[in-house]
Amino acid sequence: MKSLATLPGTMLVAVMLCQPGAMGNNLTPSQVDEAEKHESSTPRAVVRRDPGQRKFALTLAGGGARGAAHVGVLKVLEREGIRPDFVCGNSVGAMIGGLYAAGVPVSELERLVLSKEFQKAFFPINRKLKVFTYGFKYALARSVLLHPQIGLYSGKSLSSFVQKNLPKGVTNIEDMPIPFAAAAVDLVTTKEVWLSKGDLSQAIRASNSIPGFYRPLKVGDHVLVDGALKSNLPTDIAEAQGAPLVVAVRLQAYLDRVEQKEFDTILDYGDRLVSIMLADGEAQSLGDADVLIEPKLPYMRTTSYKKEALQKAIKEGETAAERMLPKLYATTRRQNAHVKRQSEL
Repeated sequence: MKSLATLPGTMLVAVMLCQPGAMGNNLTPSQVDEAEKHESSTPRAVVRRDPGQRKFALTLAGGGARGAAHVGVLKVLEREGIRPDFVCGNSVGAMIGGLYAAGVPVSELERLVLSKEFQKAFFPINRKLKVFTYGFKYALARSVLLHPQIGLYSGKSLSSFVQKNLPKGVTNIEDMPIPFAAAAVDLVTTKEVWLSKGDLSQAIRASNSIPGFYRPLKVGDHVLVDGALKSNLPTDIAEAQGAPLVVAVRLQAYLDRVEQKEFDTILDYGDRLVSIMLADGEAQSLGDADVLIEPKLPYMRTTSYKKEALQKAIKEGETAAERMLPKLYATTRRQNAHVKRQSEL
């Protein structure tokens, strides 16, 4: 995989993840340090689009259970015979995008997303935070006494889920049929980190480390958490690859006004805060997308893991992708014509 070019104000870390068993978190400080890239002086607007580079990059946003819509989008792309040359994502977008890029069939992805196994591995919080029904003070005391590691859950079940469902012979991102990168943030440097090499399960785990809920992935002096702190829709990764066509799937496009009574519980309150934060993170990245797919999910919480809700989200993803197919084909024709002209120069 080509090294990713950095952009002004961004520290890019193409993190090299060890084979399982090397360390508890499969990362070494020296590998992270050695993978740091110097900031480029080349503005994003003038990145050279080499005709020999990848032609279609797919970017998938984070959004918890709403991420089921990504499966619907992939179903439409597969049906149309459209295969991305590069995939990147954040949080649940990294999870679904990573498994897809690793070669997991879309039909199997749909089965996994609708399974209890997915809910338990990806978002155990939905089951275990019933403790909040006994009062916030009790929940806070439980967190402090039983989880002093600055996170309610370790994230190990997530890594195990990924490892269990990878195709045979695939462990590292370099082994994958489609090049891939996951977005994360280093709390130490405050910079965005692009995980583009090494152990896929650890890259996905870092990208899904929601602060306060999952413990961050610590690597020496580096502390990696969910990339939504910087960019929930990491189109900048795809842009840095020089892809002439960037297709992005946004999950927070339709946040409707809600009634005040819908904030009666701490879970309702927290879900709304997260949704607003994710929506803002997506809005900052829209300029890099040539085609924007926006499933309509205003009714769905980030923690809505009931099978019926997930099935509806998948269907909304299909509908949104089908709605954008004419623009996708038109944009592809224009980009192909541009690439042809560039190659003739």
